Amino acid sequence: METSTILEASEKGKEQAVDDAGKLMTFWERSFGDAADVPWFKFQQAFLNEYQSRLQRLLSDDNTQWLLHLLRNEIFDGDDEATREKFMAFRGKSREKHVFWKRASQMAIEKYNMHQVFDMDSSVRLTAVENLSKFSSPAVIDALLKLLDDVDPNIRAVAAISLARTEVTNAKISEKLIRSLKDPDRLVRESGCLALGHLKVEKAVSHIVALWRNDAISHVRGAAEVALTNIGGAEAEKAIHMTKVLSDEMKVLGKARTF
Repeated sequence: METSTILEASEKGKEQAVDDAGKLMTFWERSFGDAADVPWFKFQQAFLNEYQSRLQRLLSDDNTQWLLHLLRNEIFDGDDEATREKFMAFRGKSREKHVFWKRASQMAIEKYNMHQVFDMDSSVRLTAVENLSKFSSPAVIDALLKLLDDVDPNIRAVAAISLARTEVTNAKISEKLIRSLKDPDRLVRESGCLALGHLKVEKAVSHIVALWRNDAISHVRGAAEVALTNIGGAEAEKAIHMTKVLSDEMKVLGKARTF
């Protein structure tokens, strides 16, 4: 399932229909006019008719049925009727072309990647975790937080970076990332530092300072220094200054002992 192909492909014909005032019509308006609701099977058939060529290019028959199931559950709460109100709540009021398809396909990509993430036998788990960073829905954030406790340290490390890329920060995210600084795997600790630095989590400074001073792995200490620089603030700057002063003094003493 290619994200760029799905989102960028253009559809001709009915999707470009306009009303008498020259405004672009939504999928609902083209298919059902002013109807407030229609049976689900009718909505499903209209969706297949309008997007058949696109679906055939991008999805297998099984995945098409999965997408229809997803639309019914996520947009219409699994009901036997599709309503214009719920359709518009999902689609939004934009009059741009392809809005419904873009939102539907984006939702499908998000759900597909989440499925791959939690499939322990999947050969694309790491890629799927990385792809989740393109989204910032509560479901994605919760999934990435859970992955910080995954048995695979590579997954934990990529989950930390992916959380940072969502640009979302709150107390729960901060606490989980701070906890990752004590992970037994050095890549996870390194990723945790970089994520906290990117998100500028000030309350992580003391934890990062401890890692910078005490971690046995130079790459982790380097990531901690980068994080402190990114976060900034008085506490971080004081720690950086003090550590550099001590480091310079130790170098001077080391040179003195060679004579």
